[in-house]
Formats: sequence, C-alpha cells, structure tokens
Amino acid sequence: MFGGFIVLGIIAVGVSVVIESLLEEEQDSRDRMHNARRDFRDSVINYENTVRSEDRYFNDSRNFAKLHSKYIASVSAGQIAYDRYSELKQTINYTYKLIKKLKTEKQNLKNSLVKESNYSAQKEIRQIIKVINIRLTESYNCLSEVKDDKNRMFEKMNELNIHTAELRERIHTKTGNGGRVWYKRLEERKRLKRIRN
Repeated sequence: MFGGFIVLGIIAVGVSVVIESLLEEEQDSRDRMHNARRDFRDSVINYENTVRSEDRYFNDSRNFAKLHSKYIASVSAGQIAYDRYSELKQTINYTYKLIKKLKTEKQNLKNSLVKESNYSAQKEIRQIIKVINIRLTESYNCLSEVKDDKNRMFEKMNELNIHTAELRERIHTKTGNGGRVWYKRLEERKRLKRIRN
C-alpha cells in the first residue's frame, strides 16, 4: 500500500509538471498574441497615416515624383502591416495548438479520475481540471477578442490597399509619359513574379 502512494505521488508530480509547463507556455503564447495584435494595430495605423498624409498631392498633383514617392511609402507601410498580420495569425494558430494540448491533458485527467480510488488523489485531479477549465475559458475569451480586432484591422488594411491602388492608377493615367513607363515596368515585374511563383 505504501508503495502505491509513492507511485501515485510520482505520477501526480509528473502530470502536474507537464500541465504546469503547458499552462506557462499557453500564458506566454497569449502574451505574444497580445504583442502581435498591438504590433499589427500600430502598423495599420502607420499605414493609414502614410496613405492619408498629404492627400492634397493625391487630389491635385500630377507630379510624378511626388506621387511616386507617396506610392512607394504606402506600399512599404502596407507590406509591414501585412507582415504583422501574418505574425498575428501565427500566434493565434499556436495558441489554438496549445489549447488542444491542454484539452487532451484534461481528458487524460478525467480518464484517470474514473480509475482512481484514492479520495485525496481524486481531489487533486479535480483541482487540476478546474484550473485547466479556467485557463481554457480565459484563452477562448482572449482569442475571441484578438480575432475580432484582427478582422477589423484587416478590413482597414484592405481599404488602405484600395487607396494605394488608386494612387498607382493616378500615377499611370495623370503624370504623363513617365507615369506610363513606370506603370508598364511595374506590371512587367508583377507578371514575371507570377511566373516564378
């Protein structure tokens, strides 16, 4: 009987260590997700500021150099925003993987609870399950909030992409031969890139 308690204690400690490690990893993942969300939001705000800055040039100018400069800045800011969006998606997916692992551990604990006859061990298992349930609820709430923000910012980013496309078209049609030559080279680079991919 005494040996059974030692084995039970070792198993409980082993399970606790695994679950504790998963809980810490899940918390770190949520922190990274919040940071990625903030970075994405900041990059979209920067993109918007870049696109909206000096709109009088967009409305009034036929100056190729000014419009081209603004276009390049807008494309660069848009690419940074898209990169931050991709990073946020990766952290969300990673958080989902950790949630899946926690759910698996929770099910393993439930299975061991059914088999366990020792009341104190059952009590400890129930407590661990309770902690996991709390963390899962927190994680799902956090994910819901982050995904809503991500989708809202993604829509904003797409609106800004349309504005950048309009700027590209304005360079093409309103800045004379320089704009037409530039646009033709741009389209050729896009075509070659599609062929390579």
